[in-house]
Amino acid sequence: MKTKCTFFAESARILNEETVMDVIREKTEELEQEDPFYILDVGDIVEKVKLWKMKLPRVKPFYAVKCNNHPTVLKILAALGTGFDCASKLGVDQTRIIFANPCKPLSHLRSASKLQIPLMTFDSESELQKISVYYPEAK
Repeated sequence: MKTKCTFFAESARILNEETVMDVIREKTEELEQEDPFYILDVGDIVEKVKLWKMKLPRVKPFYAVKCNNHPTVLKILAALGTGFDCASKLGVDQTRIIFANPCKPLSHLRSASKLQIPLMTFDSESELQKISVYYPEAK
């Protein structure tokens, strides 16, 4: 069963009887389209998070913000309790962030330390050494 979701609708078109494919067809038939647009099925996001929680109840999902940083997507995921994998500075509760940039700028490590974002990944020994020098409390 699809979940209907109507919050964060200030810049969105809520579909009642139309489908996402109807909107795509309509957009592709327009003669002039000056501005970019997103077509987003909010119910699909909700269903995928629910499915994740059902199939992997002990594994907390962390969404890679770099995949799609549209505010509506992030607000929906935050409302559903998802954590965030961030590769740069952003305003999300620090207990829900894994700082995952493979080459972290020192300014971002300082920000992570100041904001008490302890969870991070590294891809090399030199990155681990840099983290241990500039943010020794990181995990």
